[in-house]
Amino acid sequence: MSLGASTNNMQSVSMKMGSSLGAFKSQSITSGIFGTPAQAPTFNASAIPRNIPASSRAGNLSMFAGPSVNQGFKNQSFQQPSFLGSLSQQVSISRQPAMKSSGRAPTVVMEATVTKSDAETKAADPNYMDRVVLQQKYDNLDHLDPDVHYTGNQYIEELMKNAKILSTPGKGILASDESNGTCGKRFEAIGVENTEALRNAYRELLYSAKGLEDSVSGCIMYDETIRQNAKDGRSLVKVLGDKGILSGIKVDTGISVIEGTNDETVTNGLDGLSTRASEYYELGARFAKWRAVLKITPDGCPSDVAITETAHSLARYAQICQHSGLVPIVEPEILTDGTHDIKTCAAISEKVFNAVMNELITQKVLLEGMLLKPNMITSGAQAEVQADPEEVAFFTVRTLGRTIPPAVPGITFLSGGQSEEIAAQNLNAINKLADVKHPWTMTYSFGRAL
Repeated sequence: MSLGASTNNMQSVSMKMGSSLGAFKSQSITSGIFGTPAQAPTFNASAIPRNIPASSRAGNLSMFAGPSVNQGFKNQSFQQPSFLGSLSQQVSISRQPAMKSSGRAPTVVMEATVTKSDAETKAADPNYMDRVVLQQKYDNLDHLDPDVHYTGNQYIEELMKNAKILSTPGKGILASDESNGTCGKRFEAIGVENTEALRNAYRELLYSAKGLEDSVSGCIMYDETIRQNAKDGRSLVKVLGDKGILSGIKVDTGISVIEGTNDETVTNGLDGLSTRASEYYELGARFAKWRAVLKITPDGCPSDVAITETAHSLARYAQICQHSGLVPIVEPEILTDGTHDIKTCAAISEKVFNAVMNELITQKVLLEGMLLKPNMITSGAQAEVQADPEEVAFFTVRTLGRTIPPAVPGITFLSGGQSEEIAAQNLNAINKLADVKHPWTMTYSFGRAL
């Protein structure tokens, strides 16, 4: 995806000098960014003239100051070595003579000129810098700065690798994690008895479908499913793995009401999660799902209490799963129920996503090793006016652009109660706009198999 960024060959910054600080000398130092030798100016206090008229001492302090033009330095140029030499950027600093009529101090002009290196010359692709700067994905642990990223996790490289696999462009995630009760309701609708053997056969049918790997990068399983086998003796995890599809697992244990709120809920399952996540990893799972639900109501939902609880539980779940080797799918779902318009959904979603990302960063979750599974920005399901796909795309991409760092490799939208047709139309419009504006891979999590 290209951001279509343009390259400016030259920037010029002009700063007025009022008073003079005296002569300066150069001292060799090392850049803390690139580790390259450079020259930095230091001021010699003893060289400050003592007889400068008061009228010439007034003015603004400049970044670099030397003797005034009255001290015999007219038309003299100074060359300042660049800290960005390794990027082939050269910064020149020159003095411009003061206007004789005004008597004003000279102007210091800084000109930054970008020259092409051999590597840039060889790169014929006009979108080269877009890819390097905005689509770079960390490939190994060496790219992580320990001062910024928490590196006390043995699974970091594996998490980043699997997050990329799950974010493969053109593929989605199959949500086959229905509980036994929910699966029974679906079976009842088609006249099938709800037994463990039939649930096993149903999941095997899904996972062994010809060509599934062309459209699916991962499958979310229920606890029962990840322990089941196919007729040929292979585990269902192995059936998927042989197709290059990652197995995931639902790890939350449902929701409960937050006392003191308007029946808002929090997701349960943090207790014992570390033990369960480690067991699922041994069974072959490589990613996890945790669903948190918020609602929009005219009387103030979601409340700050519910948002705080949701953000905290999602971040704790994500951190625990990453330490067990599972890529966490962070799912802050804002329900579509209600008569609100799309702008209300956008404002609430932005507030929630900001809170969630803040907590993820606070708890040192590896952003490159997780996925976000948010709602699309839509009108309320009961709203009289329903936003069209182009409007959904605009508000969705705008909201994500304001809240989600590009370090997150993939956005996996949930349907949110939309029909498959409408969800697909909205996703197509979102991807069309996102390809121009943002670097994430955007996919869809689908689960209506019956």
